[in-house]
Amino acid sequence: MAGKNLKLYRGLSSDEFSLATDGVFAQNKQAWATILERRVKSDFKYPQELDRSIISLHKNLRLEYQYFTDTKSIAEGYARKVGGLLVELSVPLKDVLEYFDIEFQNFSRRKRQFEIVYCVKGSILAKHNKRWKLKTERKK
Repeated sequence: MAGKNLKLYRGLSSDEFSLATDGVFAQNKQAWATILERRVKSDFKYPQELDRSIISLHKNLRLEYQYFTDTKSIAEGYARKVGGLLVELSVPLKDVLEYFDIEFQNFSRRKRQFEIVYCVKGSILAKHNKRWKLKTERKK
């Protein structure tokens, strides 16, 4: 396994790719705490006064976990379809096993289309982005 890297890809619909920061994670935790305080009191109505916070949280959640594939054509096709970005990583196998949650995609179709999804916390990606040679490419 030493010295072997796995290329991972993600297609995004946005014009830019940003990495999560500690500030984003703190903001997310505070928003969730406020929402959950209401829900623990059995208040399940939409908290209109928190609408701005909820919209921001929804946007920020995309930074908390990043989902990649090892099939470039899938990610590239999506990025082209939405006129967004293709994100590429080159991750040592030992790091994939240490930092990523790995899942099967569409398991019932595995014999025709064997796909795997790699999920990494945004904070881990931010910490290792240079070492993993993170690159983005605009697709139209």
